[in-house]
Amino acid sequence: SILWWQLFRKNQFQEIWQEFQMHLAEGNQWLLLIMILLMPLNWFLETLKWRVLLPEQPVLKFKTCLKAVVGGITLSLLTPNRIGEYGGRMLFVPRKIQWSAVIATLAGSFSQNLINIGFGFCGLVSVYLYRDQITFESSGIWYLLIFIGLVGMVYMYFRMDLIYRWISRIRLPAFFERGKKHLKLLTYYSDKRLVKALLIALMRYLVFCFQFVLILHF
Repeated sequence: SILWWQLFRKNQFQEIWQEFQMHLAEGNQWLLLIMILLMPLNWFLETLKWRVLLPEQPVLKFKTCLKAVVGGITLSLLTPNRIGEYGGRMLFVPRKIQWSAVIATLAGSFSQNLINIGFGFCGLVSVYLYRDQITFESSGIWYLLIFIGLVGMVYMYFRMDLIYRWISRIRLPAFFERGKKHLKLLTYYSDKRLVKALLIALMRYLVFCFQFVLILHF
């Protein structure tokens, strides 16, 4: 209903459709097709990463995890800041591990953001190295601060148990106090599982970048 209102009630559908037809006629349609065909691979990798971070018992089938991920993606499109992704995934997992599913989603987002920001920093450094060839002005102190922040994120990723320890010492309102105990799940992640999730996040990032290049060329 939200998409319907955006496209038809605001009278934008005709304009968007004409522009899309123009690009479709002028661009390489194979590039668009390959980009679309890579979308299931992107979801497959996200499902794999989330399943790695879920508790080992009970073992959820990959099909169930895939349904949860797709359900989360669907709800996230209709909610601010993708907050519906957490609720969407919880709908497809047993009640006793719903909080574990939320924590696994948070940890998975952390790993993905770590990869995104890490490559973003590499891109920023490359821009700085070739600053004589492009218009670019920036102080070296910002690079140092960003690098320190990135190192801090890596440290926090592998020491997520510290997040639980810090929050457990803070007195929160009653509603949040009841949910605070579930953050103890952060202390159960081994370095091996976190590295595995990070590698899957890297693969997902590379797939997304390839999709992005394809759509730009299209």
